[in-house]
Amino acid sequence: MEPCEYIPFRGELQKMRLVANNMGYGPLPPPDEEVEQRLTITANGKVWLSRWCLHENMTYVLISREQFKVEPTHVNSIFSQIATYFAESETVGMATDVAVWELELTNLEGTLFRFAGPMLKGFSVELDAISDKLRLALGRISLFAFDGAPE
Repeated sequence: MEPCEYIPFRGELQKMRLVANNMGYGPLPPPDEEVEQRLTITANGKVWLSRWCLHENMTYVLISREQFKVEPTHVNSIFSQIATYFAESETVGMATDVAVWELELTNLEGTLFRFAGPMLKGFSVELDAISDKLRLALGRISLFAFDGAPE
């Protein structure tokens, strides 16, 4: 995602799409090691999660894909935190040579807002808390989310 003018989130959050890529600067991961997760959640609790590895020829290969549903009350709580964070933060800081996440938020009117940031635990206390909340609500402790896979 190219840097662009920062536009804070506005409106009622209806859908989020988070692509968390765990590849930073350095040696390539071994084949079959998970390097990217693509997570989509809608306000009604529908969830899509796909996991990807980097193949020897530098193409992404799908490891798994799942679709499931979570309680909308859990989604409402997460969406509230995410909407507040990305409406109030002036910009999301960046770090070099680290893994990154890219986020698309769609509001009720269909307006798309894009954000990106470093996938580092401790970089943002708020995003660390949202990451933990996502893992708990979705029952997926290995989610990269915003802070990378938990230790």
